[in-house]
Amino acid sequence: MRKGTLSAIAFALSFIAAYGVHEMFLYYYPSVLARSIGVKAVMALVFTPLVMLVLTPLNRRILDKRKAAGRDIEEEERYESESGMISLTAKDDK
Repeated sequence: MRKGTLSAIAFALSFIAAYGVHEMFLYYYPSVLARSIGVKAVMALVFTPLVMLVLTPLNRRILDKRKAAGRDIEEEERYESESGMISLTAKDDK
């Protein structure tokens, strides 16, 4: 998976986890007034790096399998522009 896709999936998973933890907390402590979406978003921002730590080795294995099958995503990314268009020349690594 590409790095942007990996981070989007990690944020989505962490938002779902934060939502579940927050709702479970409100189930056991219903008098708490922390029912806003902002609390869930902050919790998701805290959980995202933790989810990334778990997903990064899994992503590495997926990339290695695809490379062994003949498709090197990391090499392909060198020839893509910021808009996603394929170029004939590799972009400079700065």
